[in-house]
Amino acid sequence: MKKIIKVIFLFLSNLLPLHLKNSIHAFNGNAVTRYFVPTNHHDFANNAKFIMDDGSKLIIDKKYRWSIKPGWMYFPELLAFHKLLERKKLLAKDIRYLKDCIGQNTINFHPREISSYFESRKRHYSDHLLSISENDPILVKPSENENHYRINSFFKRYKELFAELDKKDIYSISSGDSLLEIGYESGGHSLFALEKLGFNISGIDNGYSGLRNISILPQEIKESVGSKAAFIQGDITKETSISHNTMSVINTVAVLEHIMDLPSAFKEMHRILRPGGIMIHSYDPYFHPAGGHGLGVLDSPWAHLQLNTNEYERYLREYRPNEFREAFDWFNNGIHRSYPERLMMQLISLSGFEILYWDTRMIKKAQRDLLSDKALINIFKNYPEVSLADLFASEQVFVARKI
Repeated sequence: MKKIIKVIFLFLSNLLPLHLKNSIHAFNGNAVTRYFVPTNHHDFANNAKFIMDDGSKLIIDKKYRWSIKPGWMYFPELLAFHKLLERKKLLAKDIRYLKDCIGQNTINFHPREISSYFESRKRHYSDHLLSISENDPILVKPSENENHYRINSFFKRYKELFAELDKKDIYSISSGDSLLEIGYESGGHSLFALEKLGFNISGIDNGYSGLRNISILPQEIKESVGSKAAFIQGDITKETSISHNTMSVINTVAVLEHIMDLPSAFKEMHRILRPGGIMIHSYDPYFHPAGGHGLGVLDSPWAHLQLNTNEYERYLREYRPNEFREAFDWFNNGIHRSYPERLMMQLISLSGFEILYWDTRMIKKAQRDLLSDKALINIFKNYPEVSLADLFASEQVFVARKI
């Protein structure tokens, strides 16, 4: 019965693109996920259980969260220590502290304590940190090899994508075409890769809607690779300083899911693009197992979808006391939860765009098999518009043209 239900839902959800009037090139790529590492789930009877509002129970598997996404990396001090450890630069005292911080499924110390400890230790690593100013984001200097590796990875990805778009007569790059990338604060490696393809590049960012300061890392990389990219600080959900009808292409990578006001964002993208210009977006949907991102993934498959807002807050207070403030702020302000695939397609069309290409990349079968009937019932109570295709999609890539 379980398999029959899943097949029916998957079949229905796969029909959705056929209802669009636009010409869509839909591709179901090989199942991929960047985060999932199967764990041996055993002895569930002895696991802790979270009691939901209706009295039902949600399993707490303490081995699950870090296996699907290492959320402790969201905390910049811990991420910096981790990168220094990878380079064999972290001192023994700080190795022990990092290990004690990470814990089994949630950080063991309050972020203020972690920040205070890092402040007391950062002088030992000044040669490796981008800045030791208290007001600057905490970042380890990337090596030249790291920058080139990441840029070349994006270059290969985009070269293949633009070759496919050219082959399908969707878009061909012309020398000097202008491209705006939204969201460059993590380094802008994709932006520099697109510059290598021949675009005149600009980037705009506002640091996760103000949740974080924009780092000086992109400027550092820009200078190291000899880029001519222009960086703009601005909010794409409001009218920016960019002139009407000036950009040939707009691009994002893992950004769209963090824009809380998507209708306003698409409106501004439409204003900026020249007639016939295209936007290219790849994003990690909230509805797949790792879709809650580092702070939002809970302790069993799709648990972040099975709880309503009150339950989610209670869960964080009970099981994530040291992460509560950051995680609940992230849940409310750092990631949108309103656009499963069908509604995203609808919004794109209503915003004045024609969808030309849609590529859904699916999670692995081993991960799909963790979805239970009970979980489905809980998910549909909170997100009735969600389909199995949404729950199984690890990444969405689409191209849409301004009309």
